[in-house]
Amino acid sequence: MLFQYNSLWINIFSGTVTWLASFGVNQLAVQRYCSLPSIADANRIIYWTLAPFIFLCSTVSFVGFIALRYFYNCNPLETGQLKDMDHLIIMFAKEMLSPTPGLFGLYVSCIMSATLSTLSSGMNSMAAAVYEDFLKHRLHQKITDAQATTLNKSFVLFFGLLSTALAFTAEPLGGILRVCISVMGALSGPFVGIFVLAMFWPRAGFMATFVSFVLSNVAMVIVCFMNYFEDPFREDFISTNTTTEGCNGLNVTVRQQPSYDAHFGDPNTTYIARLSTYAYSGIGMLVMLAIGVPITYVYSDQDPSKIMHLTFYGRQ
Repeated sequence: MLFQYNSLWINIFSGTVTWLASFGVNQLAVQRYCSLPSIADANRIIYWTLAPFIFLCSTVSFVGFIALRYFYNCNPLETGQLKDMDHLIIMFAKEMLSPTPGLFGLYVSCIMSATLSTLSSGMNSMAAAVYEDFLKHRLHQKITDAQATTLNKSFVLFFGLLSTALAFTAEPLGGILRVCISVMGALSGPFVGIFVLAMFWPRAGFMATFVSFVLSNVAMVIVCFMNYFEDPFREDFISTNTTTEGCNGLNVTVRQQPSYDAHFGDPNTTYIARLSTYAYSGIGMLVMLAIGVPITYVYSDQDPSKIMHLTFYGRQ
């Protein structure tokens, strides 16, 4: 089931882990929750977020269906006009909005503003986490509030420059969608695994958590690299009714489906490389638990003050 490009069950299982990472344990989300007066207010905010978030995801999916129908008789991915699937919606928006002056520019500016907003909040969150967790207790009463603010701004600048450099290095890895899904999924799975391990195995101490987290991250990085180097799903695309007539006589060579089922990957590549990139978050969490749980029974935390039963079963 996992050795395919995508499926409903992969989306349900790994999608749950991915959104748990985004809304449950992500530093950006946790900082926002902590700024609220009570846990009840934090829960209320999450409930209020569900409706617009479902509407947004449904709208994006609907736009994808419209684009597929629009390009059904002349798919740019099949004619070779586009190399990455990420560019399909941009091309669709350009063709639909360009007749109205300024509308396509407004569309691009909306994307850029949303991206910059997310990036800026992420940079500030990382800077605050570094200062609070690593420097505040060492610099306590040694620097003023103004100096602490300047130091945090310096961290934001550093993380911004680092992110810009990483953007250039990530360019050869393929489309932005593929990079985000694979890298974020590979990193978020073990991150969620930390909290799952602590909740259901409360005696899991530093040794079990640290070793399992490091090894699971290493394992997922190896899987990511193998997927990028072997690229087993390079021939996978949605076959449409693309013809020369449908492309208004455009002189193109229509891309053909390979002899194998491309949805399940190139059979000449390794099995690990053929793991669905959409399943990385769920796989990462399971790998961490598979390593951390056995270590817990060998190196369990015996200090009662550090053992907290967070589940209903554990409190019985």
